[in-house]
Amino acid sequence: MAAAPQLRRPGPLHTLGILARLSLRALKSRWQGEGADPEKEAEAFAAAFTGAMRAHEHSFAGWACADVPAGAADWVDTGIDLERGQRFSLFAAGAVWLARPLGLRFGPQTGLWLRIGEGRIEKMIGATHSGEADVSGRLYVITKPPGEWLSEAGDFDPAYPREELEGGFTLGISLWKNRDGPRALQPLQEAHPLFAREVKRLAAPIKTPEGWHYLWRLGQGEIYRQEHEADNCMHCHTKEDVGILQYPAPMPLTDTLTLDWRWKADRLPSALAEDIQPTHDYLSIAVEFDNGQDLTYMWSGGLAPGTIFRCPLPWWDERETHWVLRGPKDLGRWLDESRPLKADYEKAIGGELPRSVTAVWLIAVSCFQRGEGVCTYERIELVDGREHVRVV
Repeated sequence: MAAAPQLRRPGPLHTLGILARLSLRALKSRWQGEGADPEKEAEAFAAAFTGAMRAHEHSFAGWACADVPAGAADWVDTGIDLERGQRFSLFAAGAVWLARPLGLRFGPQTGLWLRIGEGRIEKMIGATHSGEADVSGRLYVITKPPGEWLSEAGDFDPAYPREELEGGFTLGISLWKNRDGPRALQPLQEAHPLFAREVKRLAAPIKTPEGWHYLWRLGQGEIYRQEHEADNCMHCHTKEDVGILQYPAPMPLTDTLTLDWRWKADRLPSALAEDIQPTHDYLSIAVEFDNGQDLTYMWSGGLAPGTIFRCPLPWWDERETHWVLRGPKDLGRWLDESRPLKADYEKAIGGELPRSVTAVWLIAVSCFQRGEGVCTYERIELVDGREHVRVV
């Protein structure tokens, strides 16, 4: 009989201690007047966007401003119809509150989703976003925490009913004339910082590294970049967002299969233990197995190396296991790692063994405490004797 996995399960005192620290941090922030008020920011943006569009509407094929409440029971109709091939830009201000007393909220880059007609769902890359309609249809939007989708068509998972959350977003929609959107946005930069942000982003977009793709369940992002001409490393920069970058890498799970890599973390998105939902911000590398489980090796700001725990988030708690490898004392140093995947699976997950590894993941989460994480990876590969799959 396989041994039971050696998991840490956070107790009530541990959880209460972290929540108390979050509450004190939020109180201190309010007393000192730190941080902008998302509701006031949304009001100011609505006025600026409407004024700018009215003054320059001759430069656009159309525009609209829509409210996207957090408590909407279904997709919100923006009133905008798109033809296939139509280019557009989106601008969003506001926040959805997960727990206002704890200062926990997320922005559009974490939980503002769009869908055109009956097409696939897509998440905003940031507070600004530009795209091209791949189907014709009405533009719909909705707020939703990442991960809890039933399908890429935007069906809700009945196992995870929509929560009664506070807040929402004000969304500005501008339709390009032809493909001249960047030029049309140029004169609007002084009207509001979001216009300037998108002009800058369009001028120097961060492309998804070749061979990789973002997990659709969490949406596209600009968290990772690979600089082939500079150092060929994979660079990760996460701030108030979330993303999983995946690389298909099928290999049989044998006694000798290892995941080897080098990494250097310069900043962690959490200083608190990451084993409860409000503080589950972290940087990691993971392997996915053919049974749907994944094992992720992480940096931790508040847990000791060697700690193993199941993901505290809904849906993920049935699929993901975390193993702390490194902590704050290792920041700023290049570190070589090699993990025996079969032995680690038996210790951390247990039960019937999968037959193979299917993919390597890079994970970055900073959406809960809205912190910042910086990490660099190189020489990632799956190795089994003379057989190997080079990832980076």
